[in-house]
Amino acid sequence: MDFEPYGDTTLTNADGVIYAYFVEYLALALHVASKVLTLDYFTNLPVWNLALLNGTSVDRLISMDTYAQQNATFEAYLAVANAYVDPQRLGLGMCAAHGPGTPFGPNPCGAQPWTESMIAERFAFLSTAASTKRFSQLNMWVLPLSELWWRALEQFYSRH
Repeated sequence: MDFEPYGDTTLTNADGVIYAYFVEYLALALHVASKVLTLDYFTNLPVWNLALLNGTSVDRLISMDTYAQQNATFEAYLAVANAYVDPQRLGLGMCAAHGPGTPFGPNPCGAQPWTESMIAERFAFLSTAASTKRFSQLNMWVLPLSELWWRALEQFYSRH
């Protein structure tokens, strides 16, 4: 579920509590039907109260904060996620968009195309993080993701 209420300037911390109750109810109802609930979030609005959301039955919380193109910013947002979200439920958003119409959708991650060194730095950081106890499950997807991402980028840039 990707809920992004950016037009609402009246959101408060109370809305974050209500949203957490809503997603708890939704997750439990989906579980009865043998379905899972994955929730995308940013930390820039009070509706996404990570401590409360982490306490719900939502199956996976995916950080869209980590769409950041700069690796230092990505690492800072991962630290925020690490502080509030159970690592077994944490997903990290990553994208390498270059503009509208790309295979990665519109350009939410910076105006410049990703360079080889930026991607290599991102995956080096993820590989290091995957070797820690807290993020040991990252090992399951860092290398396959790296290969898929590179392949998609190579295909896109070879066509443009």
